[in-house]
Amino acid sequence: MNPLAEDLNRDLHGTVISDLLSPFGRRFYFPKGIVAQSGEAKQQAHSINATIGIATAAGEPMYLPVIREAVSGLQPKEIFPYAPTAGIPRLRELWKEEMTAKNPALSGKETSLPVVVSGLTHGIAVLADLFAAAGDRVILPDMFWGNYRLIFEERVQARLATFPFFNDQGGLNLAGLKQSLAESRGGKALLLLNFPNNPTGYSPSREEAAALVALLEEEAGAGSKLLVICDDAYFGLFYEEDTYPQSLFAELADLHENILAVKVDGATKEELVWGFRL
Repeated sequence: MNPLAEDLNRDLHGTVISDLLSPFGRRFYFPKGIVAQSGEAKQQAHSINATIGIATAAGEPMYLPVIREAVSGLQPKEIFPYAPTAGIPRLRELWKEEMTAKNPALSGKETSLPVVVSGLTHGIAVLADLFAAAGDRVILPDMFWGNYRLIFEERVQARLATFPFFNDQGGLNLAGLKQSLAESRGGKALLLLNFPNNPTGYSPSREEAAALVALLEEEAGAGSKLLVICDDAYFGLFYEEDTYPQSLFAELADLHENILAVKVDGATKEELVWGFRL
């Protein structure tokens, strides 16, 4: 294992993240090469920055006029240079502020800055790489977006463990979820929550959301290590008065030391920009 990966694993030792990482996730690290050196140079190299290949003239990035004409409202230095790997810092800060404004239950809770990925599907694929190993159980309702199967089963050879989405009353089948979680009790499990749900459009009521959070806290208290992925592709499309109006990530972010909650979202549906990927 690379020494950088060993250092990271030592830092994470004793946390739920360490318990949840896949073998690939344990091996992975951010290299201290050109990209890292460039980030340091942007902050400290005030005279000359020779870390990364970019053409400049008079201190500004060079560009093709035909591309410059297509982007208004930004300066060339805001358009053409490489962006940091995790995304432009100010964008990440603004995204976090927006996330907290839309999810008041997050206020005062410690979460990471959002990491920019190439669309929501890519974000889920990154999580699959880092946390899902061959044979791991990925728990989700039986009505789900078909690409989950490609990402988790075909890509990393994890196992989808489904439970019936609706109960006999037409509400969220929490009993089915509880039974599925119990099959991994004391071990590792990945839970994928997608509300409003694709394909049904269903979102939990306030009562169901509270019961779901309590169920996960109980399971974590019983020793289960849980990665809970909140796929918020359709976040904000809530219309009924009794629907829980926030992402469940807001409730799960600091719920229990045995739970790692991750929110994956994007502008695609919420801001009506279906062809955009952020």
